[in-house]
Amino acid sequence: MEGAGEDFTAKGIPVINNDGQQVAEIERQEIIFSKDTTEKIEYFYKSFTDESKSDKEKDELAIKCGKFLVEQILNNTDDKAGLI
Repeated sequence: MEGAGEDFTAKGIPVINNDGQQVAEIERQEIIFSKDTTEKIEYFYKSFTDESKSDKEKDELAIKCGKFLVEQILNNTDDKAGLI
């Protein structure tokens, strides 16, 4: 592909905006979450980093987030690479 390795990545699939600039890349065997899933993970992160939360609350959030991620990865992922 013209410009690979110079203007944009040569190792993955570049995501190029209308101005011809690389804004992201998709690599083989990379997990991509839906917008809803990403927003929920961000909610867990923001809640976890809230300084007003106790250690116990943070532990509970981490467990809930972990269970949520396991559910998404094992039951809501199209594994075309055969990694799961």
